[in-house]
Amino acid sequence: MQTNLSKDIGNSNINNSEKYRKQENNSFENSTKQKNTKKSFPDSKHIKSITYSDVRPGDLKYRKPGNNKSFAESLTTISNAKNGNSENAFAKKSTALIKSKTISYNEIPSWMKDNVYIRSGYRKPNQSFVSCLSSLGYLHNEFINVWSHLVGVVLFIVLMFVTAIFVFPSIKTISIYDVLVTYIFLTGAVVCLLLSSIYHLFQCHSEQVANNFIKCDYIGIILLIIGSCVPAFFYAFYCHNFLKTLYISMMVVFGILTGIFVMTPKFSDSEWITIRASTFVLMALSGIIPLVHSSISFGISYTYKALQIQYLTPMALFYIAGALIYGARIPERWFPGKFDIYFHSHQIFHFFVVFAAAFHYIGVINALHWTHKLAPICPAF
Repeated sequence: MQTNLSKDIGNSNINNSEKYRKQENNSFENSTKQKNTKKSFPDSKHIKSITYSDVRPGDLKYRKPGNNKSFAESLTTISNAKNGNSENAFAKKSTALIKSKTISYNEIPSWMKDNVYIRSGYRKPNQSFVSCLSSLGYLHNEFINVWSHLVGVVLFIVLMFVTAIFVFPSIKTISIYDVLVTYIFLTGAVVCLLLSSIYHLFQCHSEQVANNFIKCDYIGIILLIIGSCVPAFFYAFYCHNFLKTLYISMMVVFGILTGIFVMTPKFSDSEWITIRASTFVLMALSGIIPLVHSSISFGISYTYKALQIQYLTPMALFYIAGALIYGARIPERWFPGKFDIYFHSHQIFHFFVVFAAAFHYIGVINALHWTHKLAPICPAF
């Protein structure tokens, strides 16, 4: 009887162990299926807005060891980018691109340090003209300086053709001197803006190249001032050859002396910025003397009409305001690092120069028309 009882107990244990083993196998298979299902089929809520065309080849790569980002999460990232985060991603990518091609103020050599309030966006010194030219295609703190005056160059070259084709033929009594003084101004504007663009484009090449081109930039400013004064003096003293020759010659001499002064090495130092701005302002303001003479001799009304003061006034205001803003380093002085790429003082100065020259062109053309309406009448002392 004991033997039968032992057999029954043994059989019961065997049955229980087999039953337990089957349960373990079933649970293992179920868990394996669940894992495989989770790996193979991401939750549909992650991909309801995704189509096959939205998935890039790189997004379907196998996960690397240690990378916990699931395939569903990858699709969610794509969906988020498609549904509104793409602009932020583009902005971050643009910022990263600028930073990868530029360096900060603390990283540039001393000869490139001109404005302590511009903290970033500097191109790396490269000693390559090709590399400098390539910077026309990406953002840096000289990008606007270069393009603002390059566009100005194109504008005034177009005005040269417009003047020759439409303006000059419309005036029957026009003389070669009218054509000459008009083109002296237009040429001065083109040369000034072109030399400015060249300097700002190649400023990161090397110290020697930067020093040479900045002197060319100064010469361009002087030529623009002289070129602007020549037609003004010409029409203010249109019927008085001696006076207009005297004042034009005086301005040329003044320009030569200013050119000699700006060639001194110290003139380009950042500490001399106030003197630099003041020099060009004083040279431009010297042109007021002949205008006062004309007003006293011929009357304010004649001078106002002959010079088209309504256009010369905004021209002068743009030049003076631009020089003051440039010399004071506004607005970057108030917010260092905030205007590194856009709207710092040098850029504002550049735009004001183009605006001023455009107003002066309108004034010169109107002075030309008004003067020839008076012919052959000339005011007397």
